[in-house]
Amino acid sequence: MRETPIFSISTALLVGFYLTFYHLTFLFSPFILLLAFLYLKKRAFLIFVLTFLFSLLYGNLTFSEKEFSQEEKRQKFVVKILKVEPFYEACKVLAQNKNFEKLEFTSKSACSLRPGQTCELFLKVKKRFLNPYMPSLGERLLVKEIIGEYVHLENLTTFCVEGEASFQEGLRWRLFNFSQGLSPLAKGLFQALVLGVENQLPFEYLETLKSQGLYHQLAISGFNLAILYGLLYKLMRIFLSYTGIVRFGVPLQIWASLFALPGAFLILLLSGFQPPTIRAFFFLIFLLLGKLLFRNTQALLILFLAGAFLVLLSPELVGNISFQLSFVATFALLIGDWLWRSSSFISEAQASQGLGKRCLLNSLYALWLSLLVSLLTSPFILGLSGEIPVATPLNNLIAGPFWSFLFIPVSILSALIALISEPLAKFIMELLAQIFSFYIELPLFTLKWSPSIPLNLFYLLLFMGLFIFLLLGKIGPSSRRYICVGLILVLLLYSLLVDMYKQVEYLIVPKFSQNKAFLFKDKESFYLFLWVKEGRSPSRELFPLLKKLGVRRIDKILLWRDTSEANIGLVEEDLRRHFDIGVIYHQEDLALDPALRLFVPGKEIILLGDNSFLVEFKGLTLQVVRGFLKKEMVMPYVEVLLAERISPSVSHEGVRIFSERERNFALYFVNTEKGLYFFSEEGKRQDPLQRLFFPFFIDLGFVKIKSPIVLKGD
Repeated sequence: MRETPIFSISTALLVGFYLTFYHLTFLFSPFILLLAFLYLKKRAFLIFVLTFLFSLLYGNLTFSEKEFSQEEKRQKFVVKILKVEPFYEACKVLAQNKNFEKLEFTSKSACSLRPGQTCELFLKVKKRFLNPYMPSLGERLLVKEIIGEYVHLENLTTFCVEGEASFQEGLRWRLFNFSQGLSPLAKGLFQALVLGVENQLPFEYLETLKSQGLYHQLAISGFNLAILYGLLYKLMRIFLSYTGIVRFGVPLQIWASLFALPGAFLILLLSGFQPPTIRAFFFLIFLLLGKLLFRNTQALLILFLAGAFLVLLSPELVGNISFQLSFVATFALLIGDWLWRSSSFISEAQASQGLGKRCLLNSLYALWLSLLVSLLTSPFILGLSGEIPVATPLNNLIAGPFWSFLFIPVSILSALIALISEPLAKFIMELLAQIFSFYIELPLFTLKWSPSIPLNLFYLLLFMGLFIFLLLGKIGPSSRRYICVGLILVLLLYSLLVDMYKQVEYLIVPKFSQNKAFLFKDKESFYLFLWVKEGRSPSRELFPLLKKLGVRRIDKILLWRDTSEANIGLVEEDLRRHFDIGVIYHQEDLALDPALRLFVPGKEIILLGDNSFLVEFKGLTLQVVRGFLKKEMVMPYVEVLLAERISPSVSHEGVRIFSERERNFALYFVNTEKGLYFFSEEGKRQDPLQRLFFPFFIDLGFVKIKSPIVLKGD
């Protein structure tokens, strides 16, 4: 397959688009070209290089930073409603303006809108808070293929006129309305497994599925499509075997595959043509064409060809996390199947006619595939939550039959019945919800793992490890000695990165929509200040950020609460469940014993009043009132190095860094041997080199603080 021109073209396109989307071209292109030179034949390598260069050029033109000049003030829009979906306690709407540009907005009152309407309404730009490892606004909008994210101003008049919706969205709207009459659990299951909206399942069920590593079963993806398609394929093969269909020299399984395609298209239609299902459907089409026209075409080649075709049609798809997960999972399944079948031991075992041995082999085969899929998708899962559910392969093996033969097909069946008889469909879904409530009590494993180094350094370790093994594999693919050398090199690299990270001292002030927090890193120790409000758990925003920063143990936590004792107890329990905690104390403890103010000398909280205190970090002093940094930061004595890389407004004199009311980005203060440095993420992510080595900030592009600074209050 490596000599096939189509393989060279498709892989070069996918890799090139991926690197350009994430602005990693100059960092990783040399490694990619070296591996291609080592593994591809001369002609295939030349084709790869030419296609790769084309993808870099085309990708840079397509993904170049656009200016999203969205005004903060309210604006009047006239739009056509394309799609309305539930979004937590509100609704998310996809609309199109008169210039045929798409935009997205959310609000509670938007739930009364319906696809096909043309509305005049008022919107304002949705406030986004940038923290480490979050995508920039440009990346988000590119992936969604929209021009902006907005919030609907519900207190201003909205005027709508009726219109015709597309068939698919009209159908989805009807099913959404049907689901509103179901119980919360039944509604959450129906909307997730049929319509692709997984955020409506009750919170406790969502958390259980996440901890078990089974959350992916809930979201519509290629898995759902494959389940329904596989069931219809089996039924069609049985049915067609009893008919006298004229085959025209085409095997029966090909006809069964063709007749099962409408089932796959049904998932595509109900999901609203989501990227993973589009990828899976096109893969099926390419697979069938390959079997019809080229009987011996490898499925792996078809996967790459389908992926490249979709990315050429819509380049932004390469940055869609669902598309990435779906593609990598399918790749893992195909590779796993090939490795399993090429094993001489497995071939000998399969020759046995014993029923017990065949059942055992089938179970081991399913476990092997699940293990490989979990392994290859784990870097993407890590990027979403900062941790990996270790027991996912085993849980998949135990729970897979429930999802494959019960929850997914019965939910889709109830959707079809709802178009004819809503009472019957409601009865089926409520019964399914009762079964699901029993299923969720199964004692599945909930073991999780997160790296002890920041996410970006862990990605660097993975890439360099893969590169080392591929390089050594080319030198001596059959020698165990090279495998041992590779393992030693990866362990040495990991030790080096861990040691580097242990030497870093920093203060991060993230910007969340709900909670206020300050994170101190004092070499090997972490200290956390957290302002907790009533009914607002920090788990959704803060915990993933901490895990992506390599935080496993928090030595001291100061909880500054504006909430009840019961809620603070739940927060403490949540913290202890996710992290190894040393000591937790409250502002009352701080008032009674001033000695507790110290995290460590130079990194401390100093109480001023009931709701006011100072944050001290290596000579930097910040005043905080009710969790907010007050007024603006004024730095009268600041050395600026290449400050235009932070903000054009930064100057050498009296540097104004931010205003708290306008701040929507994280603040970073990093202490090095050369001094204290300041960096802020204002609207854009760091350049690739800075992002790769975060938080090991290099001097260029940062503000160096040369004297103690006081942030004055009102």
